[in-house]
Amino acid sequence: MDTADTDNRNTGDPAETPSALSHPMAVWAVFRTTGLDVLGGKKCAALILFAFLPVLLMLLARLFGFERGGGELFFVKTLFPVYHFINLIFFIFLGCSALGEGLEDKTITYDIICPVSRSAVYVGKFVSFLVSSLVVLLSATVVAYAVCMALFGLDALLRSVQCLVGVLAASTAGALVYGSFFMMLSVLIKRAVLVGIPIVLFNEILAFVPLNIEGLSIQSHLRNLATFISGDMRFLQVVETIKSEYHPGGSFFVLAALVALFLFGGIVLFVRKQLV
Repeated sequence: MDTADTDNRNTGDPAETPSALSHPMAVWAVFRTTGLDVLGGKKCAALILFAFLPVLLMLLARLFGFERGGGELFFVKTLFPVYHFINLIFFIFLGCSALGEGLEDKTITYDIICPVSRSAVYVGKFVSFLVSSLVVLLSATVVAYAVCMALFGLDALLRSVQCLVGVLAASTAGALVYGSFFMMLSVLIKRAVLVGIPIVLFNEILAFVPLNIEGLSIQSHLRNLATFISGDMRFLQVVETIKSEYHPGGSFFVLAALVALFLFGGIVLFVRKQLV
C-alpha cells in the first residue's frame, strides 16, 4: 500500500466533508456548544432572581419578626404551589427562547450547517433548556425547603426530605412536559410566548374547576406524581372543595405520552421547516 495514501487517510483531506457523528454524540456536541446559553441576558437574570424570591421573602420575614409560616405543611400547601407557577414562568420564557431566538434572528443556520442532523440540533437544544431550567429551579426549591424547615431543627429537615424529593420530581416532570411543548410551539409560530401564556393559563384553570375535569390539567398529574413519591396526600388537594385522585400509573403515562408527543412533533416540524 502506498505510504502517501496511508498518510492522506490518517490526516484527512481538508476539502472533505467531516464524517457524520452518531445521533447521541451529535446531541452531546450541540449541548456542549450551547451549554447554559439559555440563561444568558438580562431577562434570564431577572428570572433567576424571581426563582429565589420566596427564599428572600422568608428570610426578610424572619429578620423582621414577621415569620408565621414554616414546616412541612407550609412547604406542601404554600411553597409547592408558589414554585409551580414560578416554574411555569421559567418554562414559558426559556422553552420559547431555547430554539425560538435562533429561528427569529436566523442564527440557527450556524447550527444546521454543521455535520449533525436537524433532529440532533433540536434534541441538543432541548437538553440545554432542561439543564438550564433545572439547575436554577431545583436549587431554588432546595434552598427554600432548607429555610422553611430551619426553625424546626435538623430532625424535621431530614424527616420531611421525602416531600422535597416529591416536589423536585414534579418540577423535573414539569420541565419535560412544558419545555417540550413550548419548544414545539416556537417552531410552529412566531411570538410563541404570547400564544403559550393563555394556553397554559387555561390548562391551569382546569385544575380548579369542580366538574371532575381537573384530570385534563397537567398540574393535577404533577401533584399526583409528587403525592406518589412523597406519600403525602396533601399534595392532591388543590383547593378545599377539590381533591384529585388518580392512579399514579395513569399520571406517569399521561406525562410521558405528552413529552413524547411534543418532542416528536417538534422534531418533525423543525426537520421540515424552511429556514433559509
